[in-house]
Parts: sequence; C-alpha cells; structure tokens
Amino acid sequence: METSTFHRLRELIAVLEGLSEEEAQAFLDKISSEEPKIGGELRMIWEKMCEPELPLDRLIVRPPIVHEWASEQHHTDLTGRIFGHYMLKVWIGEGGMGEVYLAERIDKKELIAAVKVLRLGAPAIRRQFEQEQNILAGLRHPGIAYFLDSGTTHDGISYLVMEYVEGIPITEYCNRFQLTIDERLAYFAEISAIVQYAHKHLVVHRDLKPSNILVTPEGRLKLLDFGIAKLLQPTSNRVKTQLHFLTPEYASPEQLLGETITTSSDVYSLGVLLYELLVQVRPYNFEHKNLGQILDVIQNGTLKLPSAYLETVSEDTTLAVAQSRKTTVASLIRRLQGDLDMIARKALATDPNERYPSAETLMQDIRLFLMNKPIGARKPTFAYKALKFYDRNKRLVISTVLGALVILSGIIAITFQQMENWRQTQRSEELAIFLENILLGQSYEGQQTVQLDSLRARQLIHLGWQKMEDRLRQQPEMQVRILTALSELASSNEFWVTADTLAQHAVRKSGSTKNLPGLFVRTYLQAAFAATNLSKTTLSKKYLAAAWDVLNLVNPMDQKMKARVMTARARNDLLEGEAETANTTLQAALAIVKPFEDHDSYIIRGEIYRQLGHRDAMRDEVGPAINHYKEALMAFQLAYGRQHSTVLQAITDLSRMLNLDQREKDAEYLLREARTSVRASRSELPWIQAIIDVELANSMYAQNRLDEAVLYFVAAEKALTKQYPHPRKSQIHLSVVQRLAGLYAQTGKTEQYQLMLSVASRLAQDLVTNTNRLFQPGHIQRMQACISLSDVLRAKGAYSAAISNLQQCVRLLKPQRSTQHMVSLARIRLRYTGLPTEYVQVRP
Repeated sequence: METSTFHRLRELIAVLEGLSEEEAQAFLDKISSEEPKIGGELRMIWEKMCEPELPLDRLIVRPPIVHEWASEQHHTDLTGRIFGHYMLKVWIGEGGMGEVYLAERIDKKELIAAVKVLRLGAPAIRRQFEQEQNILAGLRHPGIAYFLDSGTTHDGISYLVMEYVEGIPITEYCNRFQLTIDERLAYFAEISAIVQYAHKHLVVHRDLKPSNILVTPEGRLKLLDFGIAKLLQPTSNRVKTQLHFLTPEYASPEQLLGETITTSSDVYSLGVLLYELLVQVRPYNFEHKNLGQILDVIQNGTLKLPSAYLETVSEDTTLAVAQSRKTTVASLIRRLQGDLDMIARKALATDPNERYPSAETLMQDIRLFLMNKPIGARKPTFAYKALKFYDRNKRLVISTVLGALVILSGIIAITFQQMENWRQTQRSEELAIFLENILLGQSYEGQQTVQLDSLRARQLIHLGWQKMEDRLRQQPEMQVRILTALSELASSNEFWVTADTLAQHAVRKSGSTKNLPGLFVRTYLQAAFAATNLSKTTLSKKYLAAAWDVLNLVNPMDQKMKARVMTARARNDLLEGEAETANTTLQAALAIVKPFEDHDSYIIRGEIYRQLGHRDAMRDEVGPAINHYKEALMAFQLAYGRQHSTVLQAITDLSRMLNLDQREKDAEYLLREARTSVRASRSELPWIQAIIDVELANSMYAQNRLDEAVLYFVAAEKALTKQYPHPRKSQIHLSVVQRLAGLYAQTGKTEQYQLMLSVASRLAQDLVTNTNRLFQPGHIQRMQACISLSDVLRAKGAYSAAISNLQQCVRLLKPQRSTQHMVSLARIRLRYTGLPTEYVQVRP
C-alpha cells in the first residue's frame, strides 16, 4: 500500500468518528462509489473499530465457527481414536485451524507424531486446512516440522499428521539460557534461512511469531504451524490475507488492512522478532487497542530503535535486559547502536518497498554484522568501511602500533610478579569452580553431562573431598563452595548421612562467607535439606531461620531464594503432619516465583508443585495430586528437558496417582515414554529405570496383564538389587519382592513364591535395622519399615509376631501425625488377626 493511501484512510476514519451510525453508513456508501479502491478497506476497518473495546485476543482467535467447535469438543475427547496409522494419545491444544493431539504410530510404538484434526467448519476453512496439507507436503527442510500423512475418517473428520516437535519458543529459550546478542543473532539468521526456503517454494507463512518457532532440547530450530500460510501464484507473487487468523503484534501493516501481501510481509514479522530478541519487547505496544488504534500506532507512532528504547526505560529494566544477555548496559547499547538499529529499522519499514526485499537479504545483513563486515542497510561510506576493517583486524592494527613501544618492557617486568600472584589465586578459584561444576553434573563449560550412578557418585564425593583438603586448606570460602556441592551431590543420590556430614562441615566453615550471601544461604539451605531427610526437623528449622535472616538482611530482593527457603520450610511441615501450614507456605512461595520465567524459577516451581502433590497424596486426594504432579512435571521439563532424572521421577509420581485413579492406560503411556527417554539418554539411570518398571508393573497388574507385570517387577528387582541400600530404595525393593511373591502365589508358582518370601524376610529385617539407626521415632520411614516387617511375618504365618510388631508401630506414631497412618495401621492389624476388613494394599 502506498503512503498516500494510508494518509487518506486516516483522514476518512477521522471523519467517520464524528458521525452517527446512519450518517457513517451513508458516508461509507459515498466513498465506495467515489473511491472504490479504498472504499471496501475503509468499511472493513470501520466495522472492526465499531466492535466494543476490541482487544487483541479477538484478533488472535480462529473464526467463530472453529472457536465454538473447539469449546464444544472439549467434552468429546478423541483420545484413543485411530487416524490412519496413528492412535491419538494426549490432547495437546489448538493450532492453526484445528485441535492437536500427540499420537503414536500403531505399528511402530516408538514413532510419535502430532495430529491436527478438523471435524467441523465452513467450506473456506476446510479449503484452508487442505491447503495446509498441500503446503507441508511440499516442504522438506530440517528446520520445518515435516508432513507425514493426511486424510478424512469415515465420520468426516479431516486430519493432518506431522512431526511432533518438543521445544520452547525461541524468545523464551534465549531468555532462559541467557544467550548473548551474537548467539541470538545466529539463531535469527537460521530462522531467516528457513523462511527464505519457504519463500523459494512460493509459500508465505503469514504467522511468524515465537510460539511458531521452537528450539528443541538439542538446540535445533523448528518452524511450525502453516495453518494460515498461503501459496503464491507464480505469476503474481501476491496473496490476499485473512484478518481473522493473524497475530496483530507480529503482523505487517498490509496484513492488518486486509491487503494483498508479498513475502515482504514475512520480513516485517521477522523484524518484530529481531527487535524482541534484541531488547525483550516488541517495537509497538498494542495492549487494549482495536484495529484502528493499532494502525494509528504503526502509522503515526515513532519507531524507537532498539538502542533508543533501552535509554527510555528504567535502570532496573535496562539492567535486567543486559544481564539476560551476559553483558553490561553500556556494552549492550553500544552493540545495538549503528548496524543493528539500521537492520531493525529497515526490516520494520511501514512501506513494504522500503523493507528488505527478501528474508535472504535480511539474513545476509545479520551474517555480515556477525563477521564485522559492512551491511547493506547502511551507506557504504569510506569511514564506515574503515571502521569495519579495524573491528575485524583489531589485533593486527594494535600489534603494529605496539611494536614501537618496546621501551616499556621494563614496566612489564615489574608487573610480572604481580600477575603471577594473581594467577595463583585464580587457579585456586578455577579449581573450586571446576570441582563444583563436576559435582553438580556439569562440564567446565556449564553443559549438562551424564548423570552419575550411585557408585561413581560415591567415588566422586570421596575424590572431591580429598582434593579440597589437599589444594584449598587456606581458602575457607572455596572449601565451603566445594563442601556444599559435595553435599548436594550426596543428596541427589540419597546418601543422607554423608550429605548431612558434609553440610555440617560447610556450615562450620561458613563464617567467612557472610560477605557472599548467596553462598551462605545456599550452604544453610543444603544443610537444612540434609537434616530434614534424617528427620532432624528442629535442626533443619534452625538452618532455615539463619538463611532467612541473612537473606532479608543482605539481599531482601532475591525473591527466588526466598521461595526456595519457604519450600524447604513447607517440607518440614509436611513431615510433621502440618499439612495446612505447609499448604499456606507453598501457595505463598508459588505466588512469588510464578512471575519468573527462567531455568531456576522452573526448578523451584516444580519442587513447589511436587510438595503440593505429596500433601494431596498424604490426604488421599488423588485428583488434586494428579493436577499438582502434572504441573511439577511441566515445570521440570521446561528446566531440564525430557531425559533428566528429576523429570523422570516426576513422571513416576504422576503415574502412581494415575494408577490409583484407575487410569492405568494413561500411566502406562507416560511410563513407556519415560522408559524410551532413559534408553535414549547417555546417562546411567538404573534407579530411575527401576521405579519406572515398578509403576509399569502396577499398571499391568491393574489391567490383569499378570505375565507382563511379573516381567517388569523382575526387571525392577534386579536393578534394585544392585543399588546402594538406602532406606527408601530398600523399602521399594522390599515392596517389589512382596508383590512378586503375591503374583507367584496367585499363579501357582510355589518355588518362586518361597524364594521371594525368603528375600522379603531378609530385606525387611535389614530395613528395620537401618531405619532405626538413621531416623528418629515417629519418622515415616521407620513406620513404613515396621509395617513392612509385620506384613512379611504375616505372610510367613507368624501372626503373633506380626501383631506384636504392629503394636510397636502404633507406639511409634506421634499424636500430631496425620490420622491416615493410624487408619492404615488399624486395617493392617485387623487383616493380620483374620477379622473382616476393607483394607486395600498400598502399591509400592
């Protein structure tokens, strides 16, 4: 659209705003007659402006018939239906013009896909859906979610099968991992190349935005959702846009006006994305604005260049943007000024003719910038080229100049000794950081490495402690850092006594870290965590109080650390049976951390939801527990991806509740996915594999698939036999052996039954001995061990011994502890004495 047309439309809209409804209609008729080229556009804009307070979400939703269908169909879930070769497993959400499901290929269980379905809709919508199929079928690029299949079911449901992409939006990925400006630009250049590929195949995407550009856990880009893409006519290179489907924040002016568009419209959307990657906001604020107001902002408003934007916002905002890009405010503004400002301005030009002619030319300018070469968006003056030459060859230029300064060699000799002293200190710090990163499962560069099994973790703890004593004797701050990391590693492997011992050492040396409040709080938080796991809640509370005091005194604005401390407090409350107090604290912690969207916040959020799920499970509230465990799983996946042990444990938590809710099929599906993730991982996770197999066996048992249940229980039992005998693992091991014994008895395998009963007896005795040694009376693990021993005694026919042991279990129960334990004990006791009972055995 020409600039004069925009100005004419604004003049006419200004006239319309002063007219009544009847006068406006007459005026529109007159303009349509006198100026037919813009009459239709003016009428469309006016109709949109007349909608009461039209917010952005009205523009973002699908056409009414699709939106209404989606709302109605939430009650008609298609999960379990077969489409072609694929069975729908899980509803994912809405995308393009249909609902999207996660599906599994029937003949290849390991092949997962995304299936978009469209059952109802106007003929135009169906044509658009079919066109999406044609577009995807013609695009074969590693950066585009690829087409697999399409068709229509016997009852009229059209469907499209495509690659399932697991990832997060490009902007969220860059912010979460704090990518530098150059790293963000490298991704942006790759996005532009993918878009250019589509353009070369005569496809305009028309909905480029972060949620359609995902980064996978492996760091690969994927462009999604060609739901409103359009094939260009080879002769015209133009298409007509559809207002209902676009996303206004990323749409070009010609799209908003319903005009014919070219590939330049995608270039504008890329410009919006570039702006957001650079300074974390979009170039214009469209919040609470209708279409006319949005157009007015674009046409009359002044585009703030990225560097200029940073100079107009608060210091806190600018600092946050700079820190998320691993730089300083001054360095960031200098980096943006000049070339990047000009690239953004050219990509975001209102007039399509003033933009980059293609995504390829935009990509070329980004790559030239990254190579410190002159870009096409600026005039190639001599001074500009000379400056770029200097930037590219700075070392050569400087070394030439410094060649004349050899007379300063004496000064260099004087300062050499000072530099050597600094290096010695630096080596110690590097050693501490290196050890800490290794202990936390990271490489020296900070990248996640394989997770350690129990044996190697124990060896590394011993090695780390030894190296610390040898190399860092005179540096208590470094010792505290290493001791805390060692304790955290011990905790992750459930070596609770070792974790507690290391944490105690760290606390005793922590007096020197008060000038490092982050380390001080982390040390005391870990000490509290280790103490809690040994039922030393009084000591744990003492550590948490100290951490809280330092936090409020030195760094009261560290909201995320406050949420960590509050979550730890709630964990103590849960162990002491104070479920309501724990719930109040967890809800407060959740309110603190919810606004944050970064790696650490996702971890904290996941732990909060997990503790809420534990609270629900303690109260036998299966439905709420499922919801909270789902939230925990999603948060941990955002933080870690799919293959981390924390994520896999979250899956088992959720699956356990699904089994109790008689949703064994859902549990089985999740667990098989987890099992695939374990196999695909380079990590050694025998413990995780074991608990996955336990829950899979429970699912099989509930579905009366006894042979499969036995196979999974046997696999779990073998893995657990090789584990270090920690009480929790021993408890699960014992439960698995008991379940196997029961299954063998049920299927008439007497020899195997007797063998498992013998193993169970030994495990139960060892478990009671270990829990009595490690935990205080009343601790839940001591109670569980006591009950398990009684169960084994009953199975062996020693009823008197079982009842006597149960009486001891009851005496261990503290008055303030949850009544569910007392009820369970009573039911077990009734069963042991042969009286009628409604006791249902709890699954491991």
